[in-house]
Amino acid sequence: MGIPEISLSNPQFLEMTHTFLIRNPEKSIRSLYKAFKFFMDKSFDKNRVGLTQSKQIFDFLKDLNKQPIVIDSDDVINDPEGILKKYCELIGEEFKEEMIQWEAKPINEFKGTNVAISKLMVQ
Repeated sequence: MGIPEISLSNPQFLEMTHTFLIRNPEKSIRSLYKAFKFFMDKSFDKNRVGLTQSKQIFDFLKDLNKQPIVIDSDDVINDPEGILKKYCELIGEEFKEEMIQWEAKPINEFKGTNVAISKLMVQ
């Protein structure tokens, strides 16, 4: 098995609790394509979205008998509190209500090329 270009042998990497947030590829690639075209105006290469690299990292961890946590984004959408409580339990962190509730407000850092990302989200 080929190892991805990042240094997976780094001791800190191997000591971490690894989590994979997954999403239906049809949804994620469509969303990425839309954002890529909006901001980059270049041709889109579906082979560069990171699915292969993510699978390589996942397999690498499994080969080391590490059990990565896998969370489906649809589960987070359908039951944010339940999923985050379970996730916090798995990683040894305290669940806090502010993890799922916060004041909605514009965030200037999410603007690109003088166009707010919110414009992209409604297209």
